Amino acid sequence: MLFCCKCEMAFPRVKPPPDETAFSECLLKRNQDLSPTPAEQSSILSLVTKINNVIDDLISAPGSFEVQTEEVRQVGSYKKGTMTTGHNVADLVVILKILPTYPASWNSPEPGPFPETPASIVFISVSLDVH
Repeated sequence: MLFCCKCEMAFPRVKPPPDETAFSECLLKRNQDLSPTPAEQSSILSLVTKINNVIDDLISAPGSFEVQTEEVRQVGSYKKGTMTTGHNVADLVVILKILPTYPASWNSPEPGPFPETPASIVFISVSLDVH
């Protein structure tokens, strides 16, 4: 615990501070048990990088891809560094400029239920699960 120096002089401790090394070691071990291994973390980083590169290529040179992408963001436990063992998931959010039309999303020449006019931003979450 943190105490102000002036407070300790006015209110001296009744007993010495407890030895918390065992507690600290248990916390560190539990954190290590819950965290993914470095190999798992590097494989997830590799997959996220590959997907980010593909989406960035689609943003810069869409070609015949009809969906206009505004930006891509990493969200969730992967971004915050709080992934747990057994749930190795990285979430990406893709923000679109225009709502995809039925032909663009299903490769069908038929008009679909989606309007052809610009729409509000659409959020799509892509999860990568590595075992």
